[in-house]
Amino acid sequence: MQGVVFMNPICQKIIGIYYEKRKENQFCKLSDILKNEDINTQQTLIELAYQEYELSPNWKDKDIKIAEKDADLTAILHKNILYLKLRVLQNKREEIKNQINNNNFEEQLQRMKQIEKINNDIRQISQALTMVIG
Repeated sequence: MQGVVFMNPICQKIIGIYYEKRKENQFCKLSDILKNEDINTQQTLIELAYQEYELSPNWKDKDIKIAEKDADLTAILHKNILYLKLRVLQNKREEIKNQINNNNFEEQLQRMKQIEKINNDIRQISQALTMVIG
């Protein structure tokens, strides 16, 4: 989500608080944002967090996957975390591939070992996703 900009300044402020917590290697909780002194930020967050929502019929037409209100949120969260881990590993693998230097054999070997480990992790996550989805 790096580089995401919201048109609404209050939403931008909320995401800013989230990023600050991440920089400090902390999990951002709802209460962290509610502690903000700006009443508009607090009000917006409460509305976003607790407001009933209505899905556009276009979502189903475009085959956008969403969680139903009564869905098992734990399973959905687990699946989404696995997808996130998979994407992070794939990006890391590409970074390492781009860093391979043809001049230094030892460095190449080290990077290839890193890629091999990442590929193993990707296989494990893909198998776990198959079990979660299936």
